Order: sequence, then C-alpha cells, then structure tokens
Amino acid sequence: MKQTIKANFKQANVKGGVATLTFEVLTSSEGAFEIIKHSGENVILGITPEQETFAFDDETGEVL
Repeated sequence: MKQTIKANFKQANVKGGVATLTFEVLTSSEGAFEIIKHSGENVILGITPEQETFAFDDETGEVL
C-alpha cells in the first residue's frame, strides 16, 4: 500500500547512531489517520520538497 500525505518536517534528533525525525500532519488532511495507524511500524519515507511557484505573464515573461 502506498500512501502520500503532506507533512511539515519539524526537527531531527541524532543520538547514538540513531536519528529520530519529527513530522507534523494536519489531522484534517485526507489520509492522515491511515498514516497515523502505521506509527511504530517500519515504513519507507520519500521526500519531495515543496517548491514555491510564481505566476508570470505569458507575453512578457514578467513575474506577477
């Protein structure tokens, strides 16, 4: 089962060769509780940085 959800990466703590990652997910997000159910399990984490987009004028190429 592959599940994708937007999360804010809050912090990472490294101690004794182990890193603990903390993420924040809005419980109102679709699929949030399906993700939460996997707490304590081994999962594969993929990171896709959210990129800021800019609106621009098609004719001039000017950023609006």
